Amino acid sequence: MQHTRPIPWSRVIDRVLLVAAAGVLIVRPLTLAAAGTWVVPGRFEDEFSRLLPVALGAIGAVVGVHRALRSAPATSASAATAASAATAAASASAVTAAAPASASAATSASARARAWVWTATAATWAVLAVWVPDAMTLACSYAIALGAIALALAPASVPADRPPRRIRRIVWQTAAWAVAGLVLVISLAAAGVVIRAAADRPSIPEAYGLQPGNSLPGTLLAYEPYAGQAPADADAFLLIYATTRADGSAATASAVAAIPRSAESGESRILAWQHGTTGVSRECAPSLTATALSETAIPGIGQLIDRGYTVVATDYPGQGTAGRYPYLIGEGEGRATLDAVRAVQELPQVAATDQVYLAGHSQGGHATLWAAQIAGTYAPEFTIRAVAALSAAADPLTLSRDIMGDKGSLIGSVVAPYVLVPYAQEYADVSLPGMVRPGARVIVDQVASRCATDPLMTAAALSVAGVTAFDSTGLYSIDFDTGPVHDRLAQNIASGKMAAPLFLGQGTDDQVVPIAIQRAMKERACQAGTTTTAVEYAGYDHMGVISESSPLVDDLIAWLEDPDGAHISGASHCE
Repeated sequence: MQHTRPIPWSRVIDRVLLVAAAGVLIVRPLTLAAAGTWVVPGRFEDEFSRLLPVALGAIGAVVGVHRALRSAPATSASAATAASAATAAASASAVTAAAPASASAATSASARARAWVWTATAATWAVLAVWVPDAMTLACSYAIALGAIALALAPASVPADRPPRRIRRIVWQTAAWAVAGLVLVISLAAAGVVIRAAADRPSIPEAYGLQPGNSLPGTLLAYEPYAGQAPADADAFLLIYATTRADGSAATASAVAAIPRSAESGESRILAWQHGTTGVSRECAPSLTATALSETAIPGIGQLIDRGYTVVATDYPGQGTAGRYPYLIGEGEGRATLDAVRAVQELPQVAATDQVYLAGHSQGGHATLWAAQIAGTYAPEFTIRAVAALSAAADPLTLSRDIMGDKGSLIGSVVAPYVLVPYAQEYADVSLPGMVRPGARVIVDQVASRCATDPLMTAAALSVAGVTAFDSTGLYSIDFDTGPVHDRLAQNIASGKMAAPLFLGQGTDDQVVPIAIQRAMKERACQAGTTTTAVEYAGYDHMGVISESSPLVDDLIAWLEDPDGAHISGASHCE
């Protein structure tokens, strides 16, 4: 008669666990990548994607506890029963049973330790799935499934009267420990990334919570010294001011400003700088960082200060301050830009002036074009002297089609929520569930809550890659040819019609905004009668073109001083 520690129902649990884990490995990618109505009822697809990793982690922890307890040393009663059975069998067998009993004890101890390791790992991943559900959606599913298979296949104990097959036992235990150790390392690394990302997210000072009330657009609500880097010979301030959104509703925005000390007693030209994409959540405001007035953030700011420009850089509403963020929503970006110019002139250090210059990069290039486009009606008191749009996302429709369409890139799929979420919040006829494929909403929501430099954006990229590997149509289902999404994106294309001369500059190797968008922008501006200078910088990419080593920086400063553009090498103009 054989005596084994596991009882029959625990073996059944092992087999069920093995089948379930194998099913997860096969089915999980399909539930996320494919239309999910055949997986779960339609309205539950996104909830299913959020909850499954948490449930798998919790189940894995329970199973680990079960395995650990099942592999525990025998109680005294169990030992007495086993001894009685052994005596009844034969006294001679007692000698030969010693070796297998020893092997059985070693096997059980190994399985018990492995089970407790797995319990801790699964519990960690369940918690991570709550914090970063997009990353865990695929990763947790696979890790839990692999660990469950290792637990189910590895022997927890051996018969008390039969020695184990040594080679098989060594192979299975080694494999089980390797899988458990790998998953533990991954889980601890993931936990470290999450903790670091949480620590790096800036806190939002109380001043950013001010409300505009009945203040006129451009009213300075509060200001204080800016604590970050600032150019030499300049005073730096953080501004909180009133503005309006694209629909005319009141909003609050934040900005930073650098004021040249040499111009404090006289008239100062004002240059409004509009920043590129940093994210669409409150924590992504450049003014919350220490580098918002650095050369990296505003190319050529040192030269601008030396030439007497007061530089003001808005965060736009919804960054730093609460509320909707007007990402590539031209009217909202443009109003925030012009109101920042109004607000900075209320500082006692700044002399009033109507001489305004506009410049921006990427998203900020789009904001710059729109500020110039609406200045005549929204801020008629200003004289816009010059407008510079660098690597400008001037055509949101073409850009969105490129990054989210059939030929979209992985990077485009990751940053697409920066467009989709603000548009769904701004326009009642644009529905986020109507644009995002079933089950993928968790990824979209999480990306929209993170800044572009957040370490967890890498996790989002892995999740997107995991989805697209199983379904070439990706995360989105959007009609860019007709319908409300097409119409709203099209209405935010910059027309190029403005009273001031326009400078367009972009690198030919730009992989974010295609160079064709600048070329088309030049054509629209020329057709609208705008004096236009366009330069293409060979070999420079999206960010490299505004680096300190790029010739664009010197060209920009020279052009602001003399906007006819005739002196800029390689420039093209309207025919």
